[in-house]
Amino acid sequence: MTRNDDARIGGILIQHGEMTESQVAAVLAAQRHDGRPFGELARWMFSVGCKAIERAWASQYLRFGTRVDLQTQRIDTGVLMVLNRRQAWQMRILPLHRERLPLSQRGLHLVVATTEDRLPRAATFAWRKLNEPVHFVVASAAQIEQYLQKCYPWPAMRRPEVVVLPGGGRFLSQGGRPRKLVKN
Repeated sequence: MTRNDDARIGGILIQHGEMTESQVAAVLAAQRHDGRPFGELARWMFSVGCKAIERAWASQYLRFGTRVDLQTQRIDTGVLMVLNRRQAWQMRILPLHRERLPLSQRGLHLVVATTEDRLPRAATFAWRKLNEPVHFVVASAAQIEQYLQKCYPWPAMRRPEVVVLPGGGRFLSQGGRPRKLVKN
């Protein structure tokens, strides 16, 4: 296996002890013939579990420089409304902004922060429930919790509150859900 193969799903599954090199080679051969995703073929041919494939995918994703410090990220208050408080906290995801990604032909992507351990679950949720392309970045669990508390607070609020984010963005939060943007 070459160094480049270490970043592929098959190489990661070998590193994690989920597959052998000969099994990966068999899956790659099958993939060349029918074009199905590696994980799907690994499940079908060798009964590799979904969780193992999700962990390998997350490990692969993390190798491409997706870790961020939320203090340096722009948070567009308009995108906070794509989730309700329960969804944000349950999935541990924080919508940040929309941007055009390099090499992307599909227009804007929603950039969403989550934690390393929640990445597979957050991705599954986003792809099933959000009707737009999503690009994930990974932040520390402490930062995710801190920013979720600012943007989707849990304590019952009796009156609306203006929440100010780093960078000056402001929104009106009522009942823990962003309700509308606040003009300066």
